Amino acid sequence: MWKRGSNGTTTGTNPRPTVDHTTYRSTGSYMYLSSANGTLPNSPARLITPVLREASSTCLIEFWVYLTGVSSNQLNVMLLTGNQIERATLHRFHYQTMTNWTKATIEIGRVDVPFQISFESRRSTIWGAVAIDDIKILRCHLPPIVKPTQCQAADRYLCARGSCITT
Repeated sequence: MWKRGSNGTTTGTNPRPTVDHTTYRSTGSYMYLSSANGTLPNSPARLITPVLREASSTCLIEFWVYLTGVSSNQLNVMLLTGNQIERATLHRFHYQTMTNWTKATIEIGRVDVPFQISFESRRSTIWGAVAIDDIKILRCHLPPIVKPTQCQAADRYLCARGSCITT
């Protein structure tokens, strides 16, 4: 399971970052999953955002990632829609070692239904850890729908819903 951590150690049975990315201090916080967390080996762990409205084509997610160890160093970033039933992999960090905080920027793109982003990894029995910090979802707003206050053409009428229709 994902846990909130701070003041970690890079050695021992519960490795994790010694500092967070935001403040670069041991008192700062981040989310992490290590081989010591959880109950069953290979059990999935998901950290899921709140439901987000549809997104524009420029939508992206930015965060900082820390991966260390032998087999825990896999992180999947997933797009969830339809009550988390439909899933698409946005990015997979697979057996990479990032013992310093590394910035990740992933394009989400246009999503025309409510959605969530899930950070997924699995607990391993072998030493290792995955940590994330400073998650930002950026440039996702759709341009506002501008309703006319009056119709430009003389043969058009402004209906109650705010659209111009032909009379």
